Amino acid sequence: MCSFSTTRHGRGLCIIVLACLYLSPPFAVAAGASTTNRKDSGTKKSRLPNILLLLTDDQDALVGGMSHMPKLERLLKQRGVTFENGFVHTPICCPSRSSIVSGRYLHNGGALNNTVEGNCNGPYWQEDAEQNSFATVLQSLGYQTSYAGKYLNMYGIPGSPGCQRYKNGTRSPGCSRVPPGWNRWLGLIGNSQYYNYGVVKSTRSGATTGETIRHGHDYPSDYFPDLVANWTLESIQEFVKTPDKPFLAVAAWPTAHMPFTPAPWSEHEYDGLEVIKTPNYNASTENQQSKHWMMRWLAPIDASTEEWMNQVYQNRTEALLSVDNHIELFVQALQNAGVYDNTWIIYTSDNGWQLGQHRLSYDKRQLYENDIRVPFIVTGPGVPANKTSSHIVLNVDIAPTMADMALKAMKNGEMKSAVIEQVRDAVDNMDGTSFLPVILDSGAAKQDDPWRQDFLVSYHGRGYAQCDNFWGCPAPKQGDPDYHMGDWSNNTYHCVRTIAASGSSQAHLQEEENSIYCRFLDDENFVEYYDLMTDPWELNNAASSLTVEQKIRYERRLEELRICRGKTCRDASSGTHAFATTTTASVDVEIGVSD
Repeated sequence: MCSFSTTRHGRGLCIIVLACLYLSPPFAVAAGASTTNRKDSGTKKSRLPNILLLLTDDQDALVGGMSHMPKLERLLKQRGVTFENGFVHTPICCPSRSSIVSGRYLHNGGALNNTVEGNCNGPYWQEDAEQNSFATVLQSLGYQTSYAGKYLNMYGIPGSPGCQRYKNGTRSPGCSRVPPGWNRWLGLIGNSQYYNYGVVKSTRSGATTGETIRHGHDYPSDYFPDLVANWTLESIQEFVKTPDKPFLAVAAWPTAHMPFTPAPWSEHEYDGLEVIKTPNYNASTENQQSKHWMMRWLAPIDASTEEWMNQVYQNRTEALLSVDNHIELFVQALQNAGVYDNTWIIYTSDNGWQLGQHRLSYDKRQLYENDIRVPFIVTGPGVPANKTSSHIVLNVDIAPTMADMALKAMKNGEMKSAVIEQVRDAVDNMDGTSFLPVILDSGAAKQDDPWRQDFLVSYHGRGYAQCDNFWGCPAPKQGDPDYHMGDWSNNTYHCVRTIAASGSSQAHLQEEENSIYCRFLDDENFVEYYDLMTDPWELNNAASSLTVEQKIRYERRLEELRICRGKTCRDASSGTHAFATTTTASVDVEIGVSD
């Protein structure tokens, strides 16, 4: 028998129903269960910390993506460190997810785009980066591992290596492969869905293939966000049976990716919700004309488009209420199992989101702050409560940080030196850096420690098209569904994003700087530059105001980042910024003009 109390809008009732339908004690959540302190039982458990990665899809940090998640606020933000400068290296699903899993920039083995040809679940991915993921690293250190949710967009899709569709409609066994490093696996086939989807399921440690299961459209048995939560809770329940072994669990919801489907209980919770009209919302023609060709093409957002956007915002917000409830279930499950005090929780998204900014009615894929900034919250043992850090952290930092969390908790001789050496080699080949020292520092918001001051932003668009002139470029026509979308041909770019604090201890930084410098691979050799200290909404492309010296310095740093690997990507002192006092002699770069 489950007891419960009904809270406003019936949300408390829904949580109890989920727990009673799918979970068995000690994970069934009783009303009034304490979630206020990190206080565990005396159960014998591993000294190595557990790790719980909570990954949403397309959740923004700037236009209300977290504004209606009170449990996330109470259980994560108020108990841990929020990185106000949390970014992704590339603002698109599969490439970003490959960077999270591998700790690598996309030019070092990650996915270039959402296609097999672009290495999304492609052969190079499977043979290289996936073999050295955070899962394989932690599993080699004795971790039990579980994954539930969306993995890579082309996972399990015919055309990826070993996955074929036969004439009779069946698929080859390779379509049900289980990636290396996972003891328990529930992977979504293809891109984000809430109903009518397939999953690959395996509970056999070391399995290379799993069982393919099709789901329909019934709630709650087929609602995928709930399946993600229930699988994760079941994994925790299974793992704590062997308390001497730590665990890694990943919950990767499809939320709040399109089709933005809320659970029935949360539908209409936010009727009438309207998009947040930031200063760059539905930007002026004058502002748009300073940007690259695709942005110049976009028409103003009209009333019907805005009405539709309001509905999208409402649905996204309502769908995220399920995620908010799941966060509470996870915390309560960890507490009931006596492992909460020794568990790291990382909450983030694979990219940001636009809702009318720069006339983009929805989507990501662009170089702007809405696209590349993401929620980034960390709680865990020794983390100061309710802190904000201004350090730059990236999605490529998650994998090396997980390894660091495990290695720092080990005693000398606890693990074979050969295993430790192998793990360190794998981490050295990652492009990200552990942010563990930042969150364990009592002054978590300090900016004058040696730390990165810039990073690479990259995106590979739908392809290249030769354009005789601007109007000759292929593009969606007004009235087409894609007219306000954020991607098309000639939308490939690389940027150096810089956030440097005044008074930094790093010698090459003389002034405060907050900027982004981007070069497009197109016929125009187009450059966009924004000084976010004076233009925080990135309205006016100021590339034409840069001196030749400044352009050369940005180009040189951009080239360094585009070819970096491992340590050279992590070196916080290697940057050459607009205010650096370095010589420009013998720098061979082509400087384009973007007026």
